[in-house]
Amino acid sequence: METREHLIKRTKRDLIARSILTLLPIALLILLEMVPEFEGIVVYKSIVALRYAIVVVLEGYLGTKIYRYIKILTDVDYCDLILAQKNDERINFIRLRTNALVVKVLVYVIGVALIVAGFINLYIFYTLLGVMLVIILIYIASYLFYNKKY
Repeated sequence: METREHLIKRTKRDLIARSILTLLPIALLILLEMVPEFEGIVVYKSIVALRYAIVVVLEGYLGTKIYRYIKILTDVDYCDLILAQKNDERINFIRLRTNALVVKVLVYVIGVALIVAGFINLYIFYTLLGVMLVIILIYIASYLFYNKKY
């Protein structure tokens, strides 16, 4: 069973990690925009808006997590609510069944790969986008299934 002190300690660590991870998609986007075109590497201008949209979605997700961590650290009542949710056996069982952490990390990694693939190859970009959408749909379907079942 998790205590409030342990939750606050873990939240501080996660807040630092998420803050650093927030810079990675922006840095990749800026770096790849500044790289001159080499032989064999074609920068597709047709998917620039989609590439920026993916960065916005990743940054929005990380921003909401950072906001939640700050709220845990500043609001005692919210901290107690999150602590009660983390110690709830039903929610933990559902989370284990859907493998939430693995899916979230995988979606983030594929999102970063999408940004890079947008500069290199159009076919790789659309393939990774399809894979990411399928993973998200499978995650949502399994979460809804186990949420209704248990």
